[in-house]
Amino acid sequence: QLARSREALEERRVYIESVLANIGAGVVSIGSDGRVGTINPAALALLGLSWESVSGRVAADAFAEAGLGDLAALAR
Repeated sequence: QLARSREALEERRVYIESVLANIGAGVVSIGSDGRVGTINPAALALLGLSWESVSGRVAADAFAEAGLGDLAALAR
């Protein structure tokens, strides 16, 4: 049962990542620790960011460094 649950969770994760990668809207998820969890290609393009500049970083810091002060304030 545990193996089936893990498999179902993995399928759901893959599906969600596929959807996020292919929609035109920018989506950023920020964890309870304030770090960027996921950011889709549309968000990267809209914000002028690279995956490496935000992945796993504190969102407010990454956005502030990129000159996105309003977004940094929102992330705080």
